[in-house]
Amino acid sequence: AFELNNDEGEPWIGYLKVAEGCFIELFYGGKPTEKNRGDHICFEVDDIHETAADLQSRGIVLATDITQGKALNYQFWVKDPDGNWLEFMEMHPDSLHMKS
Repeated sequence: AFELNNDEGEPWIGYLKVAEGCFIELFYGGKPTEKNRGDHICFEVDDIHETAADLQSRGIVLATDITQGKALNYQFWVKDPDGNWLEFMEMHPDSLHMKS
């Protein structure tokens, strides 16, 4: 569907569109880092701030602050009890995901 480059302008993530609103991310380089986190599941939410507040009210610690990514979407991350990364994302209407 589209690709994103890293801050140095090099290929970073390739996106395959599986169905409407469903993508598979393929990371270049093959090595998970703090910035690409490798294997993870992403949940699309309607309101990123409301979702973050709801999780925090339940005692879940956010692993990251809410940020706006290179594709314009808003996101934050948590770790589940087994240490797996979970991403929560609110789609921006002008994002590459929405335009694909």
